[in-house]
Amino acid sequence: MASSVYWSGIPGIDPVLFDSNLHPKPALERNTLYLCHDLKNPDTCQKYQIIKQEGFIAAMMKLLQG
Repeated sequence: MASSVYWSGIPGIDPVLFDSNLHPKPALERNTLYLCHDLKNPDTCQKYQIIKQEGFIAAMMKLLQG
């Protein structure tokens, strides 16, 4: 099982998946995250199921572990 750090962004700044060059498109209400090469072309997106969500401290620890 892989894990990644996702940041939902703030107004004016797009969401980020820190260990990927792909563009995240969240559907968090369905525990789903789409990763896309091109957000304007849905055919370039792959669907991933979110298994577990953790908070800020867990995200920082993951980023620091590199």
